[in-house]
Amino acid sequence: MKTHTHSKKRRGFTLVELLVVIAIIAALAGLAIVGVRAGLRAADSASTSANMKDIYSSLSAISSEGVNTGLHAPGTLPPYKGNLQDGQEASFVWWDLVAEKMDLADRDSGGYRWVSAYSDTKLQNPLSKKVLGEGKTTYDSLYNDPDLSHGGFAYNAELGGDVSSDAQDENVFKVRSGAVEDSNDTIYFGEADDNQDTAGWVFKNMANAPQGNYKDSVHCCMVGGNIKLIQNIHLKEKPSYDYYTQHQDKNHSNKPD
Repeated sequence: MKTHTHSKKRRGFTLVELLVVIAIIAALAGLAIVGVRAGLRAADSASTSANMKDIYSSLSAISSEGVNTGLHAPGTLPPYKGNLQDGQEASFVWWDLVAEKMDLADRDSGGYRWVSAYSDTKLQNPLSKKVLGEGKTTYDSLYNDPDLSHGGFAYNAELGGDVSSDAQDENVFKVRSGAVEDSNDTIYFGEADDNQDTAGWVFKNMANAPQGNYKDSVHCCMVGGNIKLIQNIHLKEKPSYDYYTQHQDKNHSNKPD
């Protein structure tokens, strides 16, 4: 008599089961991507804050020099742009002065010459959509190329003036650090607004204040040197915008909660 060995027939996955597995894998992959992006964003945020600290240190040194960097007295904040009061009278925007302090640029006759691409320096914000000096093949000052100055950071125009070599000293808007009423709540410079078509070196009003682009909040360096993350909605509200940008006569009841 023959003995037959019976084996159970192996059953494959059903279409529903396969779809469930695929959905689970897709969900896990999505969570992983979100986590990676959040991690990269956190790293860029930390890098931005560190770069702003270095920029602040350079600006503080420039402020103490005063008359050597334009028509402003020692102890005042540097002007937005102007001409050096030396034999060359080199034209500059304030980033040229910072780049020189960081050994990123040198004075070259009537202007500045950068040693590398703007996008490779600490003046480029890694969280910015637009690239500082994008497409420019010569690394001279952006004094004459304001349209290429998007990206990076923007300077608070309340704290400096637009000066030139023939400007009269009494016509130059000057602000001493000691005259700032609340240095810990007054924006010195902040992330540039990528959504604007105007030059990115300076924000002069609420329309082109730092808005953090696609983010909910922006990095802002205060006159006192502290870095704050301020919500975009507050910088779009005139009372709070005025509070953060005006250097004196602040209405402290307008400080956001």
